[in-house]
Amino acid sequence: MGKSHLIQNQVKQNLKSYYQTMTTTRLRYLGLLEGLSLLSLLYITMPLKYKYQMPLPNQILGMVHGILFVFYVVFLYQIKEELNWSWQKTIQLFLCSVLPFGFVYVEWKELWK
Repeated sequence: MGKSHLIQNQVKQNLKSYYQTMTTTRLRYLGLLEGLSLLSLLYITMPLKYKYQMPLPNQILGMVHGILFVFYVVFLYQIKEELNWSWQKTIQLFLCSVLPFGFVYVEWKELWK
């Protein structure tokens, strides 16, 4: 009975670790998409809108970016609650999502941890 209990605990720990890894990976991918949409909005569609009077790309990408941003914030809060992240980490990730190239900092920090 002792050995099966140890195996059961190990399986639970492995599943929990796998869930945490997959969840944070999804957040990273969503953050990457959100960050790239922000950069595209600022450096591609804004010049098109104001220099060439082409507002349609800005409207479309603006809506896509807005939806991605809302998904990111909701998912970030959900992960904060599920994985018991600190408010400091959560706010740091939120601020990185607002800043252009903030997602690059998050990826760099994740790569070198």
